[in-house]
Amino acid sequence: MIELTCCDRLLNGLKKLRVDWASKLGDNHTLEIPTLGAISKTALTREVAIEIGADAMPNTFVPGRNLIFLTFAAALAYPRGISHIGLYARERSFLRPRLPGRDHPRGTVRSTMAC
Repeated sequence: MIELTCCDRLLNGLKKLRVDWASKLGDNHTLEIPTLGAISKTALTREVAIEIGADAMPNTFVPGRNLIFLTFAAALAYPRGISHIGLYARERSFLRPRLPGRDHPRGTVRSTMAC
């Protein structure tokens, strides 16, 4: 995954760019979440080609995955005294036709959550 290969470089770049942030950013943590793979048979959890299904959804879609990621981040943050977790998520990270009668705004959603 490109995110994992770039994460350390991005974190180190941020620490150099904002020296005052270096001590606040701390270390990078990668957590294994095997249960997600056990219950989700998608391209996100399997080595399969990415495809769009008959329902116009990509086979990378996992409902609620950001909630799962935030829950694990909060569990990791709390005992370390970390009081803020940031989430950057695209509202539409895949191509999907608009459904008739439903207006889906385009753009990105940025959210910051306090633990």
